[in-house]
Amino acid sequence: MLNNRIRIFEIDRQIIDNLISKHSILTREFSIPRQYPLAKLLRLAFCFGSLTLIFITILFILSSHILFKVIFLILIVLISVLSAIDYFFYRMHAGAKHKQDLVNLRILLESETLADFYLNKNINKFSTYLEANNKNQKNSSSRKIRLTYPMVAIQKGFIERLISREKVYQKRLLDVGCGNGELAKLYANNGNFVFATELSMATLNKYFATTKRPCVISDVHRLPFKKETFDTINFTDLLEHLEDPKSALIEISQILKPGGLLIMTTPNSHATTLDTVSNPINPFVILEKIISLLYEKVLPERRLMQLFEEEDGGSVYVYHTTFTKRELIILLDNADFRMTHVSTYMFMNRGFARIFSILPLLFRERWVGFAVRTELFLARMPIIRLLGANWFICARKVSIETSMT
Repeated sequence: MLNNRIRIFEIDRQIIDNLISKHSILTREFSIPRQYPLAKLLRLAFCFGSLTLIFITILFILSSHILFKVIFLILIVLISVLSAIDYFFYRMHAGAKHKQDLVNLRILLESETLADFYLNKNINKFSTYLEANNKNQKNSSSRKIRLTYPMVAIQKGFIERLISREKVYQKRLLDVGCGNGELAKLYANNGNFVFATELSMATLNKYFATTKRPCVISDVHRLPFKKETFDTINFTDLLEHLEDPKSALIEISQILKPGGLLIMTTPNSHATTLDTVSNPINPFVILEKIISLLYEKVLPERRLMQLFEEEDGGSVYVYHTTFTKRELIILLDNADFRMTHVSTYMFMNRGFARIFSILPLLFRERWVGFAVRTELFLARMPIIRLLGANWFICARKVSIETSMT
């Protein structure tokens, strides 16, 4: 299992070297891990067998013919064997990706800090970390938007419900890692005074052009604000990219007023969704994820880097990890936060997005509305609510008086 210090404390070259030695990793060359072709075939066979089993089960219920009973038993055995083989490949694939991620991360850290890497990722000297493969180049920016839109709408749906529940109106709000400003506009439309920070000047320029709201370029580990300045801080889709998440949350806590609200999203280590390397309908995978909520050591080695598509059709390979529920509780507690709400979202984000991309324009908005309602419903279901791709967390800063009592 991956040493938790990498995420809870900080990324350190010595820690990475120790893990490389521990795993007896010989290669020192950069490469982007790929999925085993046989694993893809197994997944297709598993899905086809599962659909066939459902069909035969219906016939088995409606008919008492002995042939259906025999086929039913054969399919049960076949799918059990396929599930076990698929689970084995999933674990082997996760371990192989983790080892290559360690090597890639070590190569990245030899040249720059993560913050500097993100700032300069499009400069030629970092071309090692860019992959312009044919598949991604064929994806136009319009297709990228079509695939992203449902996922953004789902996240906004959760935040809209939060705004109503937590009364996030007329607040001084900081959007850390503001991106293109979609969430900032949502908060501003509810009467909040929104200020934003971003690490990239190019992104910040796009944000200002879109929102016309105050913003500043800043690293989240060194925010240029006085203590207890803001009532609410939006901290979404950022924690997973930080080399020192603990100090970042402490920095955020310092500029948040006592009792202030932190809104945070980050990838979920317990996820069993269409985006994970696992088969989301494999019963062994589902059981593993449920057990991991109580005993996280059953989880395989997790990813440390991930390939992201760029709007220009290329790709960038960056530091990106996941968190368990226990790890987030520890991180928030160290920064004097008390968790008030925890759930997950993006249960079928790629599935919703792919269907959206092929629908006629007339039905797309209706489909997005259905996706948002479905995600909100699943986020209220016991156990299932903790198995989505991303955590959705609300936490309040504990005042000194409260923490002492």
